[in-house]
Amino acid sequence: MRIAGVFITIGATVVLAAPPATAAPASTAREVAASTTKPGVAYSGVAYGSQVNLLNGKVTSGATAKASVGCTRQGGLSSTGSIAGISIPVVGKTGAVTTLARTTETSTYKRTNTQSQVGKVNLLGGRITADAIKTNSSAYAKSDGTRSGVNTMTFTNLKIGGRSISANVAKNSKITIAGVADVTVNQQSRTKSSTGAYTAKTTGLIIKVLPGNPLGLATGSTIQIASATAAVQDLPDNLFYSGTGFSTRVRALNGAVTSSPTALQNLPCGGGTRTTDVAAVNIPLLASSGTTTTTAVGKTDTSRTYSRVTNTTASPRVLGGLISADAIKAETTTSRSRSTGQFYRSNTSTFAGLKIGGKSVASANLKPNSVVNVPGVARVTINKQVTGTKSITVTMLHVELLQGVAGLPTGSVVEVGYSSTGLK
Repeated sequence: MRIAGVFITIGATVVLAAPPATAAPASTAREVAASTTKPGVAYSGVAYGSQVNLLNGKVTSGATAKASVGCTRQGGLSSTGSIAGISIPVVGKTGAVTTLARTTETSTYKRTNTQSQVGKVNLLGGRITADAIKTNSSAYAKSDGTRSGVNTMTFTNLKIGGRSISANVAKNSKITIAGVADVTVNQQSRTKSSTGAYTAKTTGLIIKVLPGNPLGLATGSTIQIASATAAVQDLPDNLFYSGTGFSTRVRALNGAVTSSPTALQNLPCGGGTRTTDVAAVNIPLLASSGTTTTTAVGKTDTSRTYSRVTNTTASPRVLGGLISADAIKAETTTSRSRSTGQFYRSNTSTFAGLKIGGKSVASANLKPNSVVNVPGVARVTINKQVTGTKSITVTMLHVELLQGVAGLPTGSVVEVGYSSTGLK
């Protein structure tokens, strides 16, 4: 498959396994009663094969073969991902990728473990090669209250700039390919955040492109190979915050992510405030925008606990300007009253100057899940809203293609302005 200069070969699926549970019915009610959850250790982790961010306005490859577990106190969960291979023009290619994220609970510890294995790496015109690279990260919460972590990396026949790398290479080793890139091999870290999360992270290769490189890649562009992150955190307030926001995303009909979320920001389980800014977005023939900012907030004050995610996108253009706006704000909030325990969800998203097919769309027509058709081209859902008992998700522009565009098949989707919040 080719899309926006990116070739991705999909070879398998992502699977999440868990003990059986009864699903809560869907609800659009404004309030639901709070449930009781015992305090304890929360697990979270993510692993992926590769991620490429080119600083020329293009997002060429999001996290591939991603496996993740998150914001859960449940042991015995596992998530796996796999992909047959990745090929990105100029950047390079890999063979098969497999990933794993899992949670384990015993009488003496709780553990999050993540793994990533990437085969047959060939990057930057053969300047970086390997038969295989594997990373493994674990974060432990022990019954005596201590926290610890483990990071490991193994590889076969790794060569950088023609130099063979020793199998016992030190963590966080820096190697420069003159005039091309700086490479960090075996990046490892173990940290504790201000909210008490203990995190172990291992990435096999982190490649940062240098100025004037002969490949024509933008200075500062990054390539990550074989990344695994695991975390544990004690959350005594009987509640997890959750939230995600981004500006744009493009998904092919088969579910493959062809342009990963831009200005992506996730809210940690323990809350806090996180912000991401992007100067501009340019996905050729599909979507562009000016400055975009995503802010995720999770707090508890005197009256309530809440998660709020706000994405603002200036001057979005979709399908060459067929769909446009002066500005879009996607904003949702999920809260719980501290006095009554009731949950509330709100959607305070807005548009300015929205036009579809050259026609202005009045604010009176922007009710959730409004649909405008551009005959033979796209079906546009405006302010697409999905409400759960303790969550709400809004996509301000959900554009489903009715014909192939820029290599995307009919049925593929372009999204602009995404906000999702919840409390668990």
